[in-house]
Amino acid sequence: MNNDGVWNKIPVTFKFTILPPWWKTWWFYTLVFVSTIAGIYLFLVMRTRNLQKQKMFLENVVEERTAELREEKEKVEMINKEVSTQAAIIEAKNNDITDSIKYAKNIQEALMPPIDNIIKEMNDAFIYYLPKDIVSGDFYWFMKRNNKRFIVTVDSTGHGVPGAFMSIIGNNLLNEIVSEKGILQPAEILNELHIGVKNALKQNDPANERRDGMDLALCALNEESNTLEFAGANRPMWIFRKNKKGANEVEIIKANKFPIGGIEMDGELKRTFTHHSIQVEKGDLIYIFTDGFADQFGGPKEKKFMVGNFQKLVLSIHEKPVNEQKKLIMDAFNKWKGNLEQVDDLLVIAFRV
Repeated sequence: MNNDGVWNKIPVTFKFTILPPWWKTWWFYTLVFVSTIAGIYLFLVMRTRNLQKQKMFLENVVEERTAELREEKEKVEMINKEVSTQAAIIEAKNNDITDSIKYAKNIQEALMPPIDNIIKEMNDAFIYYLPKDIVSGDFYWFMKRNNKRFIVTVDSTGHGVPGAFMSIIGNNLLNEIVSEKGILQPAEILNELHIGVKNALKQNDPANERRDGMDLALCALNEESNTLEFAGANRPMWIFRKNKKGANEVEIIKANKFPIGGIEMDGELKRTFTHHSIQVEKGDLIYIFTDGFADQFGGPKEKKFMVGNFQKLVLSIHEKPVNEQKKLIMDAFNKWKGNLEQVDDLLVIAFRV
């Protein structure tokens, strides 16, 4: 119909197309697909590059660490080689020293009389001698002169090599005093020994502070008169016997409370050892000893054995044969010591009149 209201009698048609939104077009879908593929590709490429960079970085780190470890290994190997070399040198020196000390032991034993000879001379006796080290500061000495048999237990200052040197000095001086000078009274022997040790170690020199010395017990048995003479420096003598009532008892003959040798303090009186003469009877048992047994640590509380306990031990076994006594004393020492280290040289001598 036009403006005049006249209708068109011929049908009129008009065609048109409605376009979709741009985000629904094929080219958009294509663009999205291509973009997605490109993005995935770029992501993979970037990730691969990062992984390669990380791999190269880790390889460099591993190479650096490997180089450091190789260097450290070479250092350790060099140190081990040096340690092995030093250990071999030390072992060789130790072997040399040990061989020398073992040879010194042979010399020390050669200077002391054979134990079997002493036991033969003393008839009914035992000697329990147990050095802490290869050589010992404790030593025994025996000599027979006229109608007397002298037997001594000596505890030198220290143990090991220093003690062994002291034992050689003491042994030579005792031989000289008794054999060459003919001094046969125990107290006089100790007086001479004291002077001899001080002279040998130059202890009379005020500038010399060597305090080395000896503790000892010296017995001289005269079987003809049944007299036992004794003198001691810090070491007593025990006599086990039956009293008039038939009971067991121990008589302690005390020693002087000063050693052989050593520095004498200002104001100290001249050391003179006391002479003891005891009438003994057949069957009396004599014990002289160093402090090695009593000073040994052990037992459940790892304490010293102590002199009192040693005396009780001997009192409980003194009526047994001396060989059996020795075994019981050795067993008691080993049981007390257990797994602990021996702390000092040990020497016990017993003989029956």
